[in-house]
Amino acid sequence: MRGVQHLAASTITGIRERLTQKTTGFKPARVLTRLLWLVTVPVVAMAALSGILVARQRTSAERAARVERHMPGVNALVALDEALHNEQASVVIIREAADLHLTPRALGQLIGFDLDVIGPRRAATDAAIRGLGRAVPFDVRVLRSTRAAIDSQTVDPTEANAAFTAFDTEVAATLDHLVHHLGQDANDVNGGRALVDALEALDAASTALRAGAAQTADMADLALGPQSRTPGALVALGRDGASYARAFEQLRTYRPHSLDGALRRVTTAPGPLAFEQAVTAAQEGRVTRASTPQAIVDLSRRFGGAFERDDLLYALVGRSAKLVNATAVRLRTHEQDRYRRAVAYVAVLGLGVLLAALALALTITRPLRRLVAHAGAVTDGRLDVDELPPRGPRETRLMSSAFNDLVANLRLLESKTNALAGCDFDDPVLGQRLPGRLGQSIEDSVRVLWGSIEERNALQERLADQATHDPLTGMYNRAAAISAIEQALARSRRTGDAVALLHVDLDDFKLANDTHGHEIGDRVLREVGARMGRVVRAGDVVARLGSDEFLVLAERIVDITEATTLARRVVDAVSAPISAGIHRITVGASVGVALALDGNDEALPLLARADMALDRAKRRGRSLVELYDESLQEQLLERADIEHALSAALTRGDDELSLHYQPVTDTVTGSVVGCEALLRWDRPGHGRVPPDAFIPVAETSPLIVDVDLWVLDTATRQLAEWSRHADLRDLTVAVNVSGRHLLGRSLDTHVRDALERNGADPGHLVLEITETVLLSDLPTAASQLESLRALGIRVAIDDFGTGYTSLATLQQLPIDTIKIDRSFVNRIDEPRDRSLVRMVTELGHQLGVEIVAEGVETGDQRNALADTGCDAIQGFLVCRPVPAGDFTAWCEARARDHANREAS
Repeated sequence: MRGVQHLAASTITGIRERLTQKTTGFKPARVLTRLLWLVTVPVVAMAALSGILVARQRTSAERAARVERHMPGVNALVALDEALHNEQASVVIIREAADLHLTPRALGQLIGFDLDVIGPRRAATDAAIRGLGRAVPFDVRVLRSTRAAIDSQTVDPTEANAAFTAFDTEVAATLDHLVHHLGQDANDVNGGRALVDALEALDAASTALRAGAAQTADMADLALGPQSRTPGALVALGRDGASYARAFEQLRTYRPHSLDGALRRVTTAPGPLAFEQAVTAAQEGRVTRASTPQAIVDLSRRFGGAFERDDLLYALVGRSAKLVNATAVRLRTHEQDRYRRAVAYVAVLGLGVLLAALALALTITRPLRRLVAHAGAVTDGRLDVDELPPRGPRETRLMSSAFNDLVANLRLLESKTNALAGCDFDDPVLGQRLPGRLGQSIEDSVRVLWGSIEERNALQERLADQATHDPLTGMYNRAAAISAIEQALARSRRTGDAVALLHVDLDDFKLANDTHGHEIGDRVLREVGARMGRVVRAGDVVARLGSDEFLVLAERIVDITEATTLARRVVDAVSAPISAGIHRITVGASVGVALALDGNDEALPLLARADMALDRAKRRGRSLVELYDESLQEQLLERADIEHALSAALTRGDDELSLHYQPVTDTVTGSVVGCEALLRWDRPGHGRVPPDAFIPVAETSPLIVDVDLWVLDTATRQLAEWSRHADLRDLTVAVNVSGRHLLGRSLDTHVRDALERNGADPGHLVLEITETVLLSDLPTAASQLESLRALGIRVAIDDFGTGYTSLATLQQLPIDTIKIDRSFVNRIDEPRDRSLVRMVTELGHQLGVEIVAEGVETGDQRNALADTGCDAIQGFLVCRPVPAGDFTAWCEARARDHANREAS
């Protein structure tokens, strides 16, 4: 039933997840955002183009306003030009009156010029100058000084006239420059052609005014001046006449209609026509000079026409300036209105388009939001949602219709799933088919449902078995074993029966596994497990803890003898040879036994006690059984105490620890070739602690590495000191190194650091490694020895012969010295042992390896070793281990004895 319910729940969950994955693409924000982007991009582009047009219109309006702002300056310059001409006329009259020997007033009356209004004309000039503000084109102080000179008659009239002409030229240039720039601004304004025409008309009128005034002055020189000025005056009259004609031609070309009346008066008035006839006659050489009073009267009428023309030209200039002002105001107003209309148009158009886009987006997103809301309800498991109304575009209507069909199918699917979950296969709802492949899948699921339930139950059983059983041997694994121990102890507390725990570890399994391969090793483990299962009692639990470690749990143990007997049966069964294909493999077993007599124990502490007993059995030898008891606990406490004290001794260093050195001498000559450094510990309150009492304790913990480091540092420091001694500089110093340190892959670094720190020669340092360490992990040991020899250090195998090193293994090791164990030296008088020592010596020599014998205590042993070809010896026969100072003195004394013997 649970399997059916789980299958049904998984089906519903899967459909909901797929629906969720499909509906998450219809989030309103995302659809609306995309629609907005779709519409906004062209709107933004349109707005950008509109903005450019608006900006141009704004620029046009600003330029029109700038033209208007500069018009007061134009008016002021026109007024100044007119005022200067009027004031200059008085200067001309004064000059011509002097030439005609008339008073200025009399000449003025003859030509129609009133000198009584000179004051108001000067005031008009000053007012025009003030109207310019700071934009005065000349120095006013010069004008004032000129006027004062004229009034006091301290300046020549010709010079005064030239000064006024220079002033007028500057005014005219400034006016022309300003009109030119205003014309450029007007050209850049939309519809600025009328303003350009008005400005050009003003410029032409100003030019005509200046040229007409110049004609009047030229005629005055011809008619009133001395004969000497006549040629120059004729040339000037022609030049100024041409300038006047060009200005009038331009004026007729650019004139607006509003200037037609003023132009007509200039060209049709009797006075100006009479003056122009006089100019024409003068240019044709018919110059009437003022030589008689009647001639002066005739000329006065003509000059009156010149002054009348100047007045009409002044009026024309003024009217042109007013026309420019009015046109500039109209243009500025028109352009500003156009700018405001453009801004409003763009704003309204943009807002309208945006609102239209939003309205269009809403017609799409509203149905989608309704669809997403319904999809969210379905995702949450609520199928009682209303149908979606068919609204919006055609696509959203189709989606709503499809979703309504989907919800209906899900409701039917939910009803079918509930029927399946309740195993109600007769429910009529199962007969209603869903459309498409989904309906076919539901029908198929009904057929395979029971098969799925059976497969699921079988899978659960297999998983439960794998969780509690070792996959290789089929035994209980560690977790199941600990659970079985806890249950056995609980029963023991109720019954009072004893429980025995046997911790079994195979001997030499690693060697067999490395030699024959892991496949053979697995077959050995399976056979060991089967044998243990056959020799234990009925009801006993056999488990594999890992690697080559096993456990036997025995309940209702009568006494200790029954537990040890059971352990011995296990050892005997495992120790028998095992056939694995073509191989016959022999492994032993060591067993540690721990008892729980009353059940008042915990599983893990009981297992730890069995492990302690096993550790002692392994240290004592092979295939042994050890029982955990109080003495073992005392040993453990003693080991812990030694470990703590040794750690403190390493901190204090030379206060407790020291090195003694035992010499190594040549077997034949007796000369000293080296020495071995041996650690000594003088423990406060305990005296000298034997090495075999604390070195094995250190070997079982990382503390042994610290011991090696202390010994290496002390020995290399002593080696460096002896290298400065004449008799000891060739001496080698051998240091014993722990197997844990060698296989930890850091020994080469530590040795290099010690040599560099103390300045010792690596060629005089020998590292001694026990044979059993090399066999425990031969590849790692060989790699580390190669690294050490690369430093220049020599390597020796210590206690050779105790680890059963094969000859093939010996060839694989990068070594320099073999030290034969003292057990062979003690039996050197026996033929078998002597032959063995001879064989090892000969093999070593063939391999280029030096042979050193340890533990030599008698002369017969030395002679026998010399007979076998042994290279060097070490032992009490030569010298006991002594401190460094005593060793130095011993070597010096021995050197003197050798010297005396050679001398005699």
